[in-house]
Amino acid sequence: MNQDIKIETPHQNFKMRVAAIIKKNNKILFTKMNNNDFYCLPGGYASLGETTKEALERELQEEIGELIKVETYQGLIENFFQNNKQKNIHELSFYYEASSQNLPNENFTHTEIDHGFEITQNLFWLEIEKLDNYNIKPQELIPFLKTNKPLNHIIINKNKDT
Repeated sequence: MNQDIKIETPHQNFKMRVAAIIKKNNKILFTKMNNNDFYCLPGGYASLGETTKEALERELQEEIGELIKVETYQGLIENFFQNNKQKNIHELSFYYEASSQNLPNENFTHTEIDHGFEITQNLFWLEIEKLDNYNIKPQELIPFLKTNKPLNHIIINKNKDT
C-alpha cells in the first residue's frame, strides 16, 4: 500500500491533493460524498513516489472506475481552511484537465474501497453556466472553470485574521 502525502497533528493537517477538470457537453464532472454538503472536483491524495499526474490517473480509476486520460496541467491552489471539525487544514491541490470517452452522460455513482472502507462517490455533471448556484469547494475555482483560464498558483487563506 502506498503512503498518502499527508501530515496530521492535533491542531493542523497538511495534505497534497490532485484533481481533474473533466468537461463534457458544457458541463463539468464533480463529486459529492455522502458525508459532505459540498461538491469538489474528482481526485484525491497523491502518494509518496508518484508524480501528480500518476496520482490523478490512479485516483480517477479508483473514484470513477474508468481509465481517464489526464491531459494539461492547469495550476495549483494552496488552500488554508478549517474543516467541518474546526481543524486547520493546509492543502496543496494540483489541477489537470482530463477526458474520457466512456463516461456516462448522466449523473452516476461509483463505490470504491479506500484503505479498507467502502466509499460511495456520487458524481454529477454540473452546467458550467450554473456553477455559482452550487456549494463548490474551493469556491475560488469557479471563475477559472467558467472562463477556461489556467489557474497558475492561487493562495487562499481563510484562517488568516484580516
